[in-house]
Amino acid sequence: MDREEFAMPKFVLRRGFLAVLVLLCLPYTIAHVEAATVFPADVLVVGSGSNNIAVFKRSGQLRSIVALPASSSQPLDIARAPNGEIFVSRDDGTVHRFDADLNLIGTWNWGISQFLYGITVGSDGLVYCSGTGASSVRIFAADGTFVRQLAVAGSTNLRDVEVIGNEVWVTNFTGPRIDVFNSSGTDVADLTAPTAPFGIHRAPNGDIWVAAQNSHELRRIDTSGATLLTFDADLGPFGSLSGQIRHFGIDPSDGRLFVSEYGGTRVDVYDGAGIYQDTLSDPSLSGPSGVVVIPLGSEIFSDGFESGNRLAW
Repeated sequence: MDREEFAMPKFVLRRGFLAVLVLLCLPYTIAHVEAATVFPADVLVVGSGSNNIAVFKRSGQLRSIVALPASSSQPLDIARAPNGEIFVSRDDGTVHRFDADLNLIGTWNWGISQFLYGITVGSDGLVYCSGTGASSVRIFAADGTFVRQLAVAGSTNLRDVEVIGNEVWVTNFTGPRIDVFNSSGTDVADLTAPTAPFGIHRAPNGDIWVAAQNSHELRRIDTSGATLLTFDADLGPFGSLSGQIRHFGIDPSDGRLFVSEYGGTRVDVYDGAGIYQDTLSDPSLSGPSGVVVIPLGSEIFSDGFESGNRLAW
């Protein structure tokens, strides 16, 4: 045979080898895609009445429901760490720790018998907890090891907490006010807040949003506490929200607000100007409370995939 007669078998061999390689790798790839429960831009909503986490796609379609451990207490808030881990707090002080795909990896308690209302995670991975019965914001490592506390003078009526740059902001029914702590742990400011201030979050542009529990007002303020905008969350197309507004979430990519109907079943979505956009709801979700939106961008998940390489079918 001449050299041309050898060309076809070698070409076929190469194609056959590649086909076998793809087939061998395909089950591994599919297994990882099917195991995923959370993707960039997903919206995670805690159901205080249904004891679960509802995972919605950015489009508003329900992706999945993740059951929380059985308990007689209510889950209230949710926070995401820089490494993708998720923390869910209960009113009895329990904190559940999940990996980025909502697999439970630990449970601990903040050590106070009263309500644990708010939880957030700083850029250093430390977990900040606030609520009634404690005259301080209590700070923990991810595994529940106590680190330190920030003392709030003259009040045990705290609600939510947010880390904003090098500062810690906590809503306080006493006043009502927002206590601001600097990086040294000193209470450096008491800012005026709406009556019964509850949820607090930083917007992508640096402004801060605060929710009023009973009036359903959402107030945007700057870092000096000056009011920039207010809107009434009862003015959406589905009418007044049932019960209280406790928590809400902010999309870090566009600043949209996800406002939970704590006494009902829906989460209304508003843009940064207070204009209604959408509603998230599902029969499996009741008493929506804490909300967190997974950031867009290149995120590393527990299965080792980056968001840009991970399919979201």
